[in-house]
Amino acid sequence: MDKLELRERASFHVADYVIFGLTVAISSGVGIYFAVAGGRQKTTSEYLVGNRKMKIGPVALSLIVSFESSVLMLGFPAEMYGYGTQFWMWHIGLAFSILFIAQVFVPLIHPLGVTSAYEYLELRYNSRAVRILGSILGILNQTFYMGIVLFGPATALEAVTGFPVWYSVILVAAASVFYTSLGGIKAVIWTDAIQFIIMVGGILAVIIMGCIYVGGFDKMWQLNVDGGRVKFFDFDPNPLVRHTFWTLVVGNTIRNFHLGFNQSTVQRVVSMETLTKAKIIVLFAIPGFLLFGTLACLEGMISYAYFAYTECDPYGAGLISNTNQVLPFVVMELFRNLPGLPGLFLASLFSASLSTLSSALSSISAMVWTDFLQPHMKNASETRATIAAKIVVVVFGGVSVGIAFLIMLIGGPLQQVSYGVLGSISGPLTGIFIAGCFFPFTNSVGAIVGAVFSFGVSMWLSLGSSFSPYTRKTPYLPPAPIHNCYVNGTLNNTILSTPAPVVNVTDDVPGITTFYSISYQYFGPIGMLSCILIALLASALTGGCSTADDVDPKYISPLWDNICCCFPESCRRVLRHKVHKRQDYYKDKARNSWEDERNGYDNPSMSMKLSEKSEFSKMEET
Repeated sequence: MDKLELRERASFHVADYVIFGLTVAISSGVGIYFAVAGGRQKTTSEYLVGNRKMKIGPVALSLIVSFESSVLMLGFPAEMYGYGTQFWMWHIGLAFSILFIAQVFVPLIHPLGVTSAYEYLELRYNSRAVRILGSILGILNQTFYMGIVLFGPATALEAVTGFPVWYSVILVAAASVFYTSLGGIKAVIWTDAIQFIIMVGGILAVIIMGCIYVGGFDKMWQLNVDGGRVKFFDFDPNPLVRHTFWTLVVGNTIRNFHLGFNQSTVQRVVSMETLTKAKIIVLFAIPGFLLFGTLACLEGMISYAYFAYTECDPYGAGLISNTNQVLPFVVMELFRNLPGLPGLFLASLFSASLSTLSSALSSISAMVWTDFLQPHMKNASETRATIAAKIVVVVFGGVSVGIAFLIMLIGGPLQQVSYGVLGSISGPLTGIFIAGCFFPFTNSVGAIVGAVFSFGVSMWLSLGSSFSPYTRKTPYLPPAPIHNCYVNGTLNNTILSTPAPVVNVTDDVPGITTFYSISYQYFGPIGMLSCILIALLASALTGGCSTADDVDPKYISPLWDNICCCFPESCRRVLRHKVHKRQDYYKDKARNSWEDERNGYDNPSMSMKLSEKSEFSKMEET
């Protein structure tokens, strides 16, 4: 067996920097193109939603890579290396979530023609306070996500290659701000499509080269089996167990409902001309997420197989400090003598960050303009409005850099940090939407009380899980052998005498701090469900929406009519709280009243187009 020659730390070749530079240059070029082409981003409609005439292909790819960031590129391989293949079950829960979103949430949101997802909250609850609260939570969610996306790859690369954190963070943030501010949502979507290709290329290069090195795919798989990494089904119902079938499938299905009301999703959904196209781009995300996630998981298995084959595990030997650095370490060793391929990996990693960051910046721009600035700039010209939206992109690009360095205080695998912290924000936010679209009884007071309460509970759990010493931490699986780690041809006893930190398991956890050990996959569902329950209770105590006239049926999803179709109408009417069935509502409306209703809105962006309503009515009748 070949020994692993750990010579001086691998570094980038000129060719690597060229390939990486081309990636940034192409993304910037797309932004410049859309700044001078077509309508030149002179209206908020073009800048924020592409005039609602975007094509299915690039929008579908953009939706996928918007959420497949460095959390996937580094976090998923780290998960496979540290805990094994159990996490792959996450994709099943995600698929169920997307099916539900496409069939229930998209038909509710698309016909409304909103720009900000939180316009729906004002329309449904007839309360600007609910809209502002939702928008604040949405901005917090996107901002923290940008910080995680920037920080993760930067620290991993610095530890393994010496590429400075400041360079990585500032370069990615600057590039994203540049092409997003210039080209708007069109630049974001088309660069996402290009970055999709780069990301797939980088991942495949690692998988192919790794399999060749260890002797083929079968050999790679067997090395993971021998190392105890291959395990898919764990039906332990204990919520304190980090990953089981229930946390990854059931918990993750509920947690990912937030994707349906995420601003990035809503912007892409409403950028499509028809409801059918909007549903297609969402459903297309299922095979897209499955492809990306599976390839990223295979990278983690390749990493362990490589260490087992060379009998030198850098984490076990103390050569790297955390599992997020595993994949960059493998890449630099695999491609040490192949200039350009490390650059391809770097390009794919930063493409993931660029795509997510630019989507988040575009989303925040839409939220801040529509929810906060527009009401105070009603007489502003389209040019001034677009400039204001671009300034928001620049400001929050700077904020994301600051957040990136705050994230370093939270340790653990990248995907756990991401899902734990962000689930605590997105859970209550999703709860407001679901309470509104499924439970007509919920009023604005209930929504606000429910959101505030659940946000407090969720953040308490998340912070306690991250910082409390009284938690049950799941230890990593045993590392690969480390007795073959050589430096310049000599066994390095100094390195081997400094093993990686051991994660202790605390069995005796006192009192209420037991809750800190709940699986992080449940943080989002706990926030969402507690928000709904408290919202319903607070609505009951404050009178609720007492009559059918309090809630417009077009803001309510016909979920109960669909899943309880065999129930008597009297039962379904109770669930709908006397609100008319949407299909009956639209049938009974005189066709010439559509235009009158549309003109009655104060904000044209919050109205339905006649053609969209007609299509929606046909769908409901069917």
